Amino acid sequence: MSNNFKKILISAHYYTQDIVLTGKILRKLAKCMLDILKITAIYVVPSYFGTFEDKYKTQKYYEEEIYGVKVVRIRVLEFSKTNKKSIVKNIVSYFFGVMGMTFKVGK
Repeated sequence: MSNNFKKILISAHYYTQDIVLTGKILRKLAKCMLDILKITAIYVVPSYFGTFEDKYKTQKYYEEEIYGVKVVRIRVLEFSKTNKKSIVKNIVSYFFGVMGMTFKVGK
C-alpha cells in the first residue's frame, strides 16, 4: 500500500465477527475503500452479550488486521443488559477508550 493514501478512521461499537448488522456493513464499506484509503478502525472487543472472552481481559487495546483494515479493539467494562447503570458505564468506558486511541493512531 502506498504512503500517499489518505487516511480514514472508523469508530463504532461493533465490527466484523460481531453478530450485529452494523459491524458487517462497516466491514464491507471499509473493504471497498481499501484501494483509495488507508483505513484504521476502532471498535470494542466482542462483547455483544455484555461479557467477553478471557483472551480479551489482559490488555486495554488489541491490534489486528482484518481484510486489510487495521483494527484496534478496546476493552470496555462488562455490563448487564438489564442494568442501566452498567450499560452507561460501558458506554462511557468506550467513549474514553476511543478518545484516547484516536490520538494514538493519528500519529
